[in-house]
Amino acid sequence: MPVVSSEHRFRLRGKKWRKAFPLDPGQDLGSWIATRAPFAVGCIACNNAGLSTKWAKFAVGTKEWDKENRIKLKFSKLLDHSKTASHKSAVRKLLGLPAEDVLAGAPPVSAFKDVLLAVRAGNAAHRSGIAGLQLQIHKVTQVDGDAMPINKHDVYGFYIYIYT
Repeated sequence: MPVVSSEHRFRLRGKKWRKAFPLDPGQDLGSWIATRAPFAVGCIACNNAGLSTKWAKFAVGTKEWDKENRIKLKFSKLLDHSKTASHKSAVRKLLGLPAEDVLAGAPPVSAFKDVLLAVRAGNAAHRSGIAGLQLQIHKVTQVDGDAMPINKHDVYGFYIYIYT
């Protein structure tokens, strides 16, 4: 079977990939995936943020990149990039959003992560480190009165107690 270049793969699948990786799923702003000539794929968010990654420098999918990578450009490479902390931060910056999702009056995301780690370690409740705030997690076993199927993925619900 002949080896297909990243450029050829992108020409076949690029439209679908761009649709699958929007800048903001809630708005019609297009994709973070872009191309430049001679053929190269990159990330407009990472480029705009001034990062020095191959995605930011539009060095993905080039002939040189294909020579270095046994697996050519494919969906999983785009997915891997979209999950990186640097990419997520660059997208938030480009969209003018704060570094973390923030809800007025809510504790930071890091507090929820701390609680989840504490629960996994066997603690049912955990002080958040924020004065007067305690977070508690319970395993969700029912949704709207229906029992949830048991599988390897546990579903947790957060309870926030604010003490004044």
